Amino acid sequence: MLYHYTTLETLLAILQNANVQGNPENYIVLRATHAYYLNDSKEAKLLTEALKICDIPENVIKTCELLNGYPYVFSLSSKEDDLNMWRGYANNAVGVAIGFEQGSFANINKWQIKSLDEYSFVQCEYTTSEDIASKLKQSEDIQTLIKAMRNNAEIHDVTVVSRILLGMMKYKHKAFCEEEEWRIVINSGFDESYRAAANTLIPYKEFRVPLSAIKSITLGPKVDVDKTSFSIIRIFKQLGIQDLDIIPSCVPYQ
Repeated sequence: MLYHYTTLETLLAILQNANVQGNPENYIVLRATHAYYLNDSKEAKLLTEALKICDIPENVIKTCELLNGYPYVFSLSSKEDDLNMWRGYANNAVGVAIGFEQGSFANINKWQIKSLDEYSFVQCEYTTSEDIASKLKQSEDIQTLIKAMRNNAEIHDVTVVSRILLGMMKYKHKAFCEEEEWRIVINSGFDESYRAAANTLIPYKEFRVPLSAIKSITLGPKVDVDKTSFSIIRIFKQLGIQDLDIIPSCVPYQ
């Protein structure tokens, strides 16, 4: 099981917009956020910094970034009931953790209107730019590219750098290691939409997963358990789901 921490408002929006026409199966729509707007200031930078340490010229890296485009990310955690996650991602514990069956994310293309040409489902690796660079330097492709650049070759195989950069969202700063994050990463597919935040507009892309992927709802420490459970049970019954687990948080946080 993997968990998406969010607000009660977001949970309600997901469920109210669920498709229950059974074509081919009931589904919900989730949003992947543009990587530039995520909460870690080092997002997507660890890998580019590692390439610089490997002596890959900055102009080559920037060209490849433009060719690839910025990815979009939907975050999950292997932690079901965690104080830091409640405070950081679930409206200071007045929210929920939606429990998804992990296997539901293995092949999401069959649920889309339009195929997501480049998407991945990855477990985050918590590391540093130096550690990534150390591994990259052992790569035969990188060694060949660096040698060509040192010999002032006029044409470089930048596809190597582009391919490496597609994995940029796998890496996170070590300070976030307790989040135990997994990610849906979308590099292409649907056109983007926008939502308003406190002081900006945030781009996102929507994608579908089966409604049956939701196996549990964990209620945050500050949620009214009895009333919220009552409502959630009724909503899921309307959607045709009877066997949902509703779990109150065990975290003593008020």
